[in-house]
Amino acid sequence: MVRLRTVEQAWKEIKSADANTSVTRHYIRSLVNESKIPIKKSGTKVLINMETLEKYLSQEGDDYGKA
Repeated sequence: MVRLRTVEQAWKEIKSADANTSVTRHYIRSLVNESKIPIKKSGTKVLINMETLEKYLSQEGDDYGKA
């Protein structure tokens, strides 16, 4: 089952897994706005695949996803 979350839900899930995380809601929104992670839209809601977000965050360096 795909775990789709809004930006707020994604941030809360990351925060609950790691209370000391440096990942912020703003950072997740930036990833979405800069098309660094793919999204799905449901009406006006932006949905993020948590597996994709976690994979992106686990990569080293800033070049992940660039061709």
